[in-house]
Amino acid sequence: MATTTHPAEPPSLGIEELDADHRRIADLVKRIAGVAEDAPREGPGRQLAGGMLRQLHAVTRIHFRKEESLMEAIGYADRADHRREHMMLLAELKVFIRNIERGDETLSPKTVERLQQWLVGHIVQSDRPLARVLRSGRGGRPTELSTSHWESA
Repeated sequence: MATTTHPAEPPSLGIEELDADHRRIADLVKRIAGVAEDAPREGPGRQLAGGMLRQLHAVTRIHFRKEESLMEAIGYADRADHRREHMMLLAELKVFIRNIERGDETLSPKTVERLQQWLVGHIVQSDRPLARVLRSGRGGRPTELSTSHWESA
């Protein structure tokens, strides 16, 4: 059995609604890491990996919509670039899923590491500046966010 370093907890932004989503995405990546270690690369293993990656795509897409709705609500200055990054990340993940499902690529510890780097990189480089604005209360939005905002998004 291969040994994979399982992804650690994602960096905290100090905004529970975003941090909870990031933890959920990180948990999915951890589960995918387990599949990369234990599942065969063909047949059911590939199907399981594809299903889990589709779930990661769906959860991430919902999270990105929440962020985009929030950025729009506060008039976040970098929202266009942030949204573009979301679109690129989702497109890249979609291609990866297709390649896994077709057998053109295998789910390996290296690919799981790529997913982890993708998650942490996005949080640190793109979400942290957004969180600073949210915590400061700039943009006419209170620093404390309501969960009901997410449910209506």
